[in-house]
Amino acid sequence: MDAARELLLSDPAALQRWDGVLADEQTQGRGQRGRTWFARAGESLCATYFFPQKLIMPSRPQEEPLQVVAMLSLLAGVAVAESIYRALLKVLGIPLSGRPAPPKPDVGLKWPNDLLLNHKKTGGILIELAQLPTGEHIPLIGVGINLQVMEFPPELSSRATSLLREGIQGITPTWLGAQIATSLKLWAERYATGGPESVMRRWRHYDRTKGTLYTVIISGQPVRGTAVGVASDGALLLQLEDGTLYPCFTASHTIESREA
Repeated sequence: MDAARELLLSDPAALQRWDGVLADEQTQGRGQRGRTWFARAGESLCATYFFPQKLIMPSRPQEEPLQVVAMLSLLAGVAVAESIYRALLKVLGIPLSGRPAPPKPDVGLKWPNDLLLNHKKTGGILIELAQLPTGEHIPLIGVGINLQVMEFPPELSSRATSLLREGIQGITPTWLGAQIATSLKLWAERYATGGPESVMRRWRHYDRTKGTLYTVIISGQPVRGTAVGVASDGALLLQLEDGTLYPCFTASHTIESREA
């Protein structure tokens, strides 16, 4: 993501020529809440996409910036999940027309940015804003997906997976990266014309968030709750231990999650 930011700062016109930056390996990647993420050469998709802000902001000026960023995270999740779904159909030799019921493995999303295969994490999405010399802010969408990884550290082996481990073979970073770029443009246009609900309808198809336990910081204190859904504006809906239904956004709360 830093490489994409530096490219935009040194050459803002790159936004008109490129969809983003694709790396063969990553040694200083960042995940949510500043976690380090590594990827050996050829084993993962490591990409940062430029997302023209004009596709998101002007058509919905009444929305708060926080809501826009939250929705962008969910929109990116849908675009990536759809691309992985296409990869699965490609491997199985199923035509895209007719959209058959999703075969195994199960492709899912967990709020705010986890990509799942068979309910195990296979990747994630990170949203950051890059400020151009003109003062304009351009969203950067970082996407990391385990493609050929077969071994994980012991502490992750029960919770992490890859496309290869789940039987999806022969998918290259270049092919999947191009699929995601196309899918992002498609869903940006759908959002611009149809609003948040056009994204949320598809996101709910992949949603595997319900029942996950989260800890959210409220007034400086950690409070635990169980996910009951995601609101139409992209907020996570938590049922707190006292029964209160509490909506929260990625950018405004510190959230940790674990399975119930």
